[in-house]
Amino acid sequence: MKFEFHPSYEPALLFGISLQAAWLGLLWFCTYHIFPFTLIPTAAYCIITPIIIVRHPKPTVLDLQLVRTGYFFYCALGLLVVCAYAVFFR
Repeated sequence: MKFEFHPSYEPALLFGISLQAAWLGLLWFCTYHIFPFTLIPTAAYCIITPIIIVRHPKPTVLDLQLVRTGYFFYCALGLLVVCAYAVFFR
């Protein structure tokens, strides 16, 4: 069985992965002590994106938006968790 996904996912995946690589590179070279915290959203993106693609063969606008820029939503959520951790366990 050959797996094929909808062609509209291709530009969204390319943009999402490029955005993620640029952001990880920037954090690695500028603030390497924050870099481990960005690996959690990276793992979440790598797990959730294939699930979205497999579950929705015909993508909606929300699916394409999550594949395209979902990584930043995971980063924002991770930043909130790290800040809450810093406040409570200071």
